[in-house]
Amino acid sequence: MEKKIILGMSGGVDSSVAALLLKKAGWSVTGLMLLLQPPSPAREAAMTDARAAADRVGIPLFFDDRHEQFQKLVIQNFIDEYKNGCTPNPCVRCNPFVKFASLLAFAEKHGCTAVATGHYVKTDKTPMGHTRLLRHPSAKDQSYFLSYLTQEQADSAVFPLAAYTKDQVRAIAAESGLPCAAKKDSQEVCFIPGKDYASFLIHAGGLRAEPGYFLNTSGEKIGMHRGILHYTLGQRRGLEIAMGERMYVQSLDPKNNTVTLCREDERYITSLTVENPHWINGKPPEKPFSAQVKIRSTARPISAEITPLSETNWQITLSQKQTFAAPGQTAAFYDGDVLLGGARILCV
Repeated sequence: MEKKIILGMSGGVDSSVAALLLKKAGWSVTGLMLLLQPPSPAREAAMTDARAAADRVGIPLFFDDRHEQFQKLVIQNFIDEYKNGCTPNPCVRCNPFVKFASLLAFAEKHGCTAVATGHYVKTDKTPMGHTRLLRHPSAKDQSYFLSYLTQEQADSAVFPLAAYTKDQVRAIAAESGLPCAAKKDSQEVCFIPGKDYASFLIHAGGLRAEPGYFLNTSGEKIGMHRGILHYTLGQRRGLEIAMGERMYVQSLDPKNNTVTLCREDERYITSLTVENPHWINGKPPEKPFSAQVKIRSTARPISAEITPLSETNWQITLSQKQTFAAPGQTAAFYDGDVLLGGARILCV
């Protein structure tokens, strides 16, 4: 029986090599590029790259315009979080609510048994046959960004890059003549080219960069800032204030339009609060419980004790001090290498 699979493609090297590996593994592969932005030269260029990769591998490619859904579920949430002085992670939200939801809908419509992406993540099966998501052994591990997937989405997912490093993927692309072999990885939020968050929030979100006061941790005014939307927790560069020592953004107060700065020795935490945790298998662990926690995508997992405070809020007590966890970001929970789920960081 033919194994039919839908692969999310972007025109980048990861999804292109994923297509090649799936085809070699005997899958009947159909590429699907989700168009998350309105028509533009940049969108057309990405579509051209994806077509070239699909043609080289020898698979059909379809396009699905989801930019209105993306605007509603991801971009608007991003803007709203910044209005409240928070720092969202749009990829964590996009994966379950837009990407995997769209891939599964397309797969069902076209009689496919699975969906695939170019994420660097591993999987295994439980005795009941459900898929568990595991951290990838390389530095490229992207499991954190999948912490809000549902069990249905995980069960349907195939990750062809599970056994490969980024260098190996690039080598496969070059050996196979894929046109994207030397294409650089994007280090940006996909809808904010150049990382100019402030301009995006002003022009697309209607936010205003009103000057206000910098405060120290004693609440004293120590200078003027350019507008809260220019800052995020833990930021050191670009503060444009001379204090004779390194200063870091400790907190943002949109209501009073203030930015509190702290010294190096004041920027560490040993606990934080999260809200509305999501568990991939739909079942919260026994309360309280121990786990490893990543409080940002680039952090390493830290052992922690997780205790419920209410029906919605949980406290995470870390075994080691960490630098600030930004409200709006995701705390991802692990049992060893197994991704359990995630929760929105509420406060520190």
